[in-house]
Amino acid sequence: GISSVSSCGAIHTVAPPATRPAARSARPLPSREAARMERHVNALRAMKDRLPAMQVCRDPSSLRAAVTGLPSALTPASLAAHFKAKADAVVAAIACGTRRSITLQWQGAGAGIDPTGARKTHLEVTRATDPASLAAREAIDRWYAERLGYLLEELRVRGLLATTLVVWGSEVSEGDNQNGMTFVLAGGSALGLQTRTALAHPVNGDEGLGRTTARRLDNRAVADLWATVAQLCGGNQTSFGDVQDCGGILPGLMAPT
Repeated sequence: GISSVSSCGAIHTVAPPATRPAARSARPLPSREAARMERHVNALRAMKDRLPAMQVCRDPSSLRAAVTGLPSALTPASLAAHFKAKADAVVAAIACGTRRSITLQWQGAGAGIDPTGARKTHLEVTRATDPASLAAREAIDRWYAERLGYLLEELRVRGLLATTLVVWGSEVSEGDNQNGMTFVLAGGSALGLQTRTALAHPVNGDEGLGRTTARRLDNRAVADLWATVAQLCGGNQTSFGDVQDCGGILPGLMAPT
């Protein structure tokens, strides 16, 4: 867990600076590069064909789910299709070099959409402790994890995962605050990320004191995570945001050199 005085989007991808495109050459591409280029072009065509059929939510207020479940236009299947289209656009943007940093925010703070279609909202099951709500929370987390898995696999097959760092998180922890938050980092092996590692930074002090506890020198903040991500992507800063909220680079996230 990480003590935090800030929040973040659902999925954030960061790629290092792209090199300047080389001049066109008349020589044919090696077979591996030609196959990669063909996959990329085919993926762009498929995404272009699929986007016109996507339902568009023109009323942001409809994203707030009622207790009876999802709005009629937002079924689990349509939500999955929306995410797939967004993930495909992210991968295409990184592959084309048009974006270096991308954030996918699934829903607004407190929107409470349950993508599994259960009768209670995500916000309600997060705050509840009864067995049914705990089971619903697990199903919701699994649904989002499957979406993350799709994004990672698309980056992998396009040869982009090793040079792209993906951060998956939420704006709040299970305690409905910004203390003891959990983040998942994936990809980035070529950038120096230490993969297959679990790090824990328990919150020290009274969580009810909020910012006072978060700024204790023996606590780590979300700002520390982003400072570390910046260094992994080639930056040289040792802090992020307000220096009072940042304790520096998180140990254990960078692979030994």
